[in-house]
Amino acid sequence: MKTRRFQELAAVGRAPVSTRILLTGARSAFIGPNLIDEPHRTAVATIIIGLDGDVALRRIGSIENGLRPCPVMVIPPDTVCEMDASGDIAVLFADALTDDCSEIDARELTSRIDPLRTKLRLGPGDIAPDAYLRNVFSEMGVVSRTAARQEIARVVAALGRWPEEFPTVEQAAQLAGLSPMRFQHVFTETVGLSFRRYRQWRRMGRVIRAIAKGENLTAAAYTAGFSNSAHLSTAFKAMFGLRPSALLSSQVKFFLADTEFGGDAYDGQK
Repeated sequence: MKTRRFQELAAVGRAPVSTRILLTGARSAFIGPNLIDEPHRTAVATIIIGLDGDVALRRIGSIENGLRPCPVMVIPPDTVCEMDASGDIAVLFADALTDDCSEIDARELTSRIDPLRTKLRLGPGDIAPDAYLRNVFSEMGVVSRTAARQEIARVVAALGRWPEEFPTVEQAAQLAGLSPMRFQHVFTETVGLSFRRYRQWRRMGRVIRAIAKGENLTAAAYTAGFSNSAHLSTAFKAMFGLRPSALLSSQVKFFLADTEFGGDAYDGQK
């Protein structure tokens, strides 16, 4: 099946994209063959771009159920959906605290999709992944929100470093200097999703970083605060529509940007 797809793409002068994951702070991206085969609910705003053709999307439980297929889809935070796309795709995950995706004009972006597709196919190359994604997000029309409340930004920063910590809302509220009830209200209003949901999202980032360093799924699960690999696999599938084992079998390469990784590429098979 892979050989057939390679031959089909080669016939039009295009080779399949190798699977890549970019993780830069709270932004991240998946570029490669479509591995998503089940309904899922990604926590943050997501932009999906079909690199070989249109993307079809069905929002489950929404009046706007079946959306007309097009090269670009913008999915609001915490939306249950099912996707169908043949060939390669790029899935870009926004920073829930600072990125405003409401200004993206999918129709206008579709009119100039080819240069963006080319950039996504080539990937970051020698460019630092954070600079690469910053440029891609800017080209898509993502704008920055106004500065967040300091106490919420402090909790979000702590979750970015230690998402396996703060198992209770009470602990996070204490860091913010707010009552638990007030904290939950302000956090949801600021970030666009609940504290527990956002914490789950950042824990997935910790899983990706652990796998990129060579840890197996069991070790990655413990690193991110999951009870075992089965618990992780279920949560991962619910959020992304595929199991982490399917991702690893695609020989994924990781591009991570922070002080620990320095933007180096990591081969998931090491």
